Amino acid sequence: MMFSMAQSFNRLLGKLAGSARRTHIQRSEPTSASFRKERASSVGLKQVSVYYGSKCAMKAASIDLEAGTVSSLVGPSGSGKSSLLASINRLNDLQQARTTGEIEIDGKNILDNDISVSALRKQVGMVFQKPNPFPLSIAENIKFPLREHGIKNKNTLNEKLEHQLKQVGLWDEVKDRLNDSALQLSGGQQQRLCIARALALSPKVLLLDEPCSALDPIATARIEDLITKLKSDYTIFMVTHNLAQARRISDKVAVCWVKDNTGYIVESGPTEIMFTQAKEAISQHYINGTLAGS
Repeated sequence: MMFSMAQSFNRLLGKLAGSARRTHIQRSEPTSASFRKERASSVGLKQVSVYYGSKCAMKAASIDLEAGTVSSLVGPSGSGKSSLLASINRLNDLQQARTTGEIEIDGKNILDNDISVSALRKQVGMVFQKPNPFPLSIAENIKFPLREHGIKNKNTLNEKLEHQLKQVGLWDEVKDRLNDSALQLSGGQQQRLCIARALALSPKVLLLDEPCSALDPIATARIEDLITKLKSDYTIFMVTHNLAQARRISDKVAVCWVKDNTGYIVESGPTEIMFTQAKEAISQHYINGTLAGS
């Protein structure tokens, strides 16, 4: 019934140039000084429900994401985690989803009619489960979205390219082959490139949909280390089925469950509290792996 998030992203690419031109936000050429990160944004979800036609994928979800932290959604497949995640940059609009409730970023409800979705997706970056670099060079994977959002100066593009690749620890690995196809990189390198691409437009919020599920343990460890380093500059919201991973790198954990084919958040709280003193029986059993369906 739904396209995958990666398919939706590919559809979004086809519309990116036109939507970037239609937005009324004033753009200017940045300089190296503008690469300094502004403060991460707080995000508040209040009674958020996501519908695909008559089916409710996530019902009445509420959670606060503090600026400069990592929060994780855990729970079984089919509990609406990815649908909720994609609602924060309205990517599921491309799947004809209907979202109700309030999603506030720095106090502004992004579901309001006056929101520029193009500008929102610049502020809220997203990385998917399977690495999906563009079938372009390594350099063009970073430069393409920058150009589509109005950055044309060659020096600025090159400075931004180096900055982003250094930020994700890729520069030393690829600096001598920037014109090679990104598809030649290893899976872990591709995922770090996708993170660099998501960060190129200087978002304040980063959404990660199972970013390590397709990676080996060594590549996973590098991505986890990167997430930990990035969190002081971004508000990171992550879906993961890896409970150990959620415990290692998250500041907050929300446990999701599914009832009558509808997902919901059982409870959320600081990571160690959730792993040792969760209030709800479903949370306790899911975290301990003792509940059917986990």
